[in-house]
Amino acid sequence: MPPGRLKGPGVGRLRRMPAAWIGGRVNVAQRPARGRRKRLGRYTDAMAADDVRFEIMTSIADAPAVVAMMNGLYDEDPASGRLDRGRFGRTIEIFLAQPQRGSVMLIRVGGELAGYALLVPYFSNELGGVILFIDELFVLPPHRGRGLGRGLIGFLASARPMDAVALGLEVTPSNTRARGLYERLGFAPRRNTTMIRRL
Repeated sequence: MPPGRLKGPGVGRLRRMPAAWIGGRVNVAQRPARGRRKRLGRYTDAMAADDVRFEIMTSIADAPAVVAMMNGLYDEDPASGRLDRGRFGRTIEIFLAQPQRGSVMLIRVGGELAGYALLVPYFSNELGGVILFIDELFVLPPHRGRGLGRGLIGFLASARPMDAVALGLEVTPSNTRARGLYERLGFAPRRNTTMIRRL
């Protein structure tokens, strides 16, 4: 699974993340509805056999490992602008203290940390609900090619945290492999171009 870097705004007031997402471990064996199984492929079978779990990070003890993966993401796929890597730990602290602003989702295989994703919710008037933005997604090299990224997206689509009506992400233009995967999972480019101004 190739890494993909994604950007999205935070929010002020949104319904709190459900308790199962705040503190719990969620086993992939809790499969999505039958209608989703064919499209999600390896999510339903091989991953359950590998004891793959997606869980919201709740302990600062995992921070060093997550920061190392964040550095790995930007080593492989450099940011388009200036980047202060010293702020990575602060991002984790903010998400732990204020989960309504975002969450770090850990990907574990057999209890071993295999990757992470940053999930940032924001409300869309156009779509009439919360868009859950996958701001960053990274899988450690030894665990790639096993469907973990596909499984994570399938899990989010099934669980719909914060009553999300859509998932959002961005892909580095040169990362054609990741883009192909996301398109096969139902993502499509939007007509409008996203612009940003740093403050």
